[in-house]
Amino acid sequence: MSKTVKILRKTDIVLIVLMILSAIGLIFIFTITAGDAGYVRISVNGEVMLLDMARYDGQTIEVLSANGVNHVYISDGTARITHADCPDHLCVRAGAISRTWHHLACLPNQVAVSLIVPDPVDSNFPSIDVIGH
Repeated sequence: MSKTVKILRKTDIVLIVLMILSAIGLIFIFTITAGDAGYVRISVNGEVMLLDMARYDGQTIEVLSANGVNHVYISDGTARITHADCPDHLCVRAGAISRTWHHLACLPNQVAVSLIVPDPVDSNFPSIDVIGH
């Protein structure tokens, strides 16, 4: 009474290969379509600041919210949160963002940072806002 159990069927293998190819395709599409950012978009509790990256290069921006303070450092086409007085500091550990589809968020302080293309009025790139309850 020996039964052989097939772990993977042919359809399972095809499905796995399709999922891997889809993941590679999405990574390729995101990499190709991501534009060079020209502005840093900082949203604090629904209010938005647009900062020209060239003008603020090498500077730290202090972002005050009702819940705390964040420092956003802009340098060489990147932005990062270097200081946050929130309890978990996940936003600080997230590192720098350099592409238009990258985002940073400090949820306890209700601060969101994203990069957008040089013309923010005509931009169709998504950005995020942190809405407090």
